[in-house]
Amino acid sequence: MRNLIAGAALLAAATAFSPGVVIPSSHSASLAEHNSQRTVCFSSNTDGSDCGCGSATTISGSPSDQARLINPKEALSKSNVYRLDSSPVSVSNLLADGVNLVVLTRSFGIGKPEIGLELCDHLGIDNGIEYIYADPENDCYSKLALNSGWNTMIRPATAFRFKDRFSQPGSMKSLFEVLGKWKDAVYIPPKIEQSTNHGGTFIFRNDEVLFAHYDESPGTHFDPNEAVKLAIEAAN
Repeated sequence: MRNLIAGAALLAAATAFSPGVVIPSSHSASLAEHNSQRTVCFSSNTDGSDCGCGSATTISGSPSDQARLINPKEALSKSNVYRLDSSPVSVSNLLADGVNLVVLTRSFGIGKPEIGLELCDHLGIDNGIEYIYADPENDCYSKLALNSGWNTMIRPATAFRFKDRFSQPGSMKSLFEVLGKWKDAVYIPPKIEQSTNHGGTFIFRNDEVLFAHYDESPGTHFDPNEAVKLAIEAAN
């Protein structure tokens, strides 16, 4: 529970952390549909018939055509990331039994473990090394086919999302607080094209994909507090 909340606090303060992966601690239970624009069974038969698995994934955001064909849990299980002490680790070893909340955050100049440590220090996150991982090779992002490219950097979805946020009480104060931190945390990514990476939010229960959100463009990440809420509901 502590790691779930800490992960949300990090995302709320610095949605620019990446290529990186936040994998908070795991729990178990069931998850109700939330904002279900659509549902899909990642185990469906290729001919479109019912596979009989009895489960469906709530899909949110804007998955690419390629991403729609990829099971996120299987893709991540084949990926490798780095702890912030620079030691490599397979994501399959990080995903425990029960419910896991995995957040791949918006890329903006971070990717190497040592830069992740700098950002944790900059934001005052004392235990970030426990649940934040770096993906300098873009392994997770590529295997999940998350959105990227210069043509994704200016989209109407970004403007609408900022409009929604700015309409909330206290939003401008929060914005200035974030910008005040962000101006001193600008880093060059390992590869320049990584600056166009967009993230995603995924909730798994064992091998089931319960929820999958795909960021369309800058600022369109899934609400971190809502992600924690959904994961906690799944754990109760």
